Amino acid sequence: MDEQHSAPIRVLLIGGYPIVLLGLKNLIESQGERMKMAGQFTRYSLPIPELEELTPDVIVIDPDQEPREGMEAMRMLVKACGARIMVFSTFCDPLTCNEAILKGAMGLVGKQEPLEIIPKAIEKIHEGQFWLNRTNTGKLIHQLRDGQSPEAPSREPKTRALTTRERAVVATVVSNTEAPFKVIADMMHISERTLRNHLSSIYEKLSLSNRLGLLAYARKHGLEEDQIPPEKIWRSFAREGKD
Repeated sequence: MDEQHSAPIRVLLIGGYPIVLLGLKNLIESQGERMKMAGQFTRYSLPIPELEELTPDVIVIDPDQEPREGMEAMRMLVKACGARIMVFSTFCDPLTCNEAILKGAMGLVGKQEPLEIIPKAIEKIHEGQFWLNRTNTGKLIHQLRDGQSPEAPSREPKTRALTTRERAVVATVVSNTEAPFKVIADMMHISERTLRNHLSSIYEKLSLSNRLGLLAYARKHGLEEDQIPPEKIWRSFAREGKD
């Protein structure tokens, strides 16, 4: 689709500081046809029907006034309207980044960063990409790869709901932390679309939102220890289309 005819990104702002929301609103509105304000709230507890009516593509949330409430709101926001979440915060340390990602955020932008970074991050997150600085990305991946569990609320294991194939998908994805989905799909002899369908089902069953969240969950509950099927088994999975 021609960029000039593509629909603007609908951005919803949430935060406890009106002055911050005003600055973000002015920045969004200055982007012309690229972005459009879907609305704004100065509270973290939001009515679901109202959220659904606003149909935001990206939600920018500033959790700094009430960090705990702000972080906890993210999981509800992801489930309520399916929008992608960007955190806008003074705190950009790895621990805050870990918690935000586990709650469903796809990016974190610090308030100390240049203004032009904000719309760029919104666009990338809208496209489905993560937006994290290199330091936080590297530390997060190394923590998860080394089996360190980021400090986050514990969850009850829900792994019994996973099919045999889904557990194998999890093990394969976790064992190839930085490989693109296309590469992983080729390893399993399935299409990238089929892989993404499997992951969507897995995310729903485990109450997760993204790949990094799956990596953390798998490390915490030992799913990375599941045996990865050999090539001939993956081929049979691909042919059968069922467990």
